[in-house]
Amino acid sequence: MYAYTGKAITPDVTVKIDDKTLEKDKDYTVSYKNNKEVGSATVTVTGKGDYTGTITGKFSIKQIGFRYRAYVQKKSWMAWSTAKVSGTKPSDMAGTTDNLRMETIQMQLSGVSGAVRYRAYVEKMGWTQWATTADTKTYAGTKGMSRRVEMIQLQASGQVATLYDMYYRAYSEKFGWLGWAKSGEKAGSAGYARKLEAFQVNFVRKGETFSIKSDKAKCFYDKTKDGMD
Repeated sequence: MYAYTGKAITPDVTVKIDDKTLEKDKDYTVSYKNNKEVGSATVTVTGKGDYTGTITGKFSIKQIGFRYRAYVQKKSWMAWSTAKVSGTKPSDMAGTTDNLRMETIQMQLSGVSGAVRYRAYVEKMGWTQWATTADTKTYAGTKGMSRRVEMIQLQASGQVATLYDMYYRAYSEKFGWLGWAKSGEKAGSAGYARKLEAFQVNFVRKGETFSIKSDKAKCFYDKTKDGMD
C-alpha cells in the first residue's frame, strides 16, 4: 500500500531466478499502469535478452484518512468528523458552537504511515499527556470530570508529515473561530478561562496552497502577552 501524492508511484522491483538476482533494463524492463490516482495500480515485469515472459503484480494507492471527534458537555461523544485533503474546503467540525464545552478529543489516522499526536490543555489540570493515532484507545482531555478544554496542540510525524501539511483551528468561547494553526502550534487561549467548543482539521498535499480564511488572524491568544480582556 502506498500513500497518494498526486504523482506517479513507482515501487522498486526485485526479480530473482533461483539464487540469481536479475538486472533491471538488462534482463528485464518494468512498466506501471494506473499508478498515479487513488485505487489499484499494476506493475508489469517483462523479460529481456536471455529472459522471456511477463509477470504482473498489483499494489494499492490510498488517500489519507483522518477522522476526529469530541466529547461535549450534555451531549456525550459526538459523531466522527472527517478531515478534507484540500486547500480550499474546510473539513467537518467536531463539537458544537452552542456554548457547550469540549471535554475530550480523539483522532484516528489511516491510509498513510506515521502518526498524529495530540494533547489538550484542561481547566485546573494543564496539559494532558500526548495521545496518538498510533493507539486508537488513547484520547486527550478528561472523562467524567466536567472540565473544559482551553487549548489543543497537534503534531504530525513520519510519512504523513512528509506528504502533507496539517492545519487545524479551534472555536473558542467569545472569540469564535480562531486562525488556522499549523502542525505543532497551539490553538485556543491561555489565561482567559475560555472553553473550546469545536475544532477542525485539514490536510494539504505538499506543494499545494492552503487558502481557507478564519474569523481571527491568530490561532492562539495568551492573556499575559496580548493584554486583552
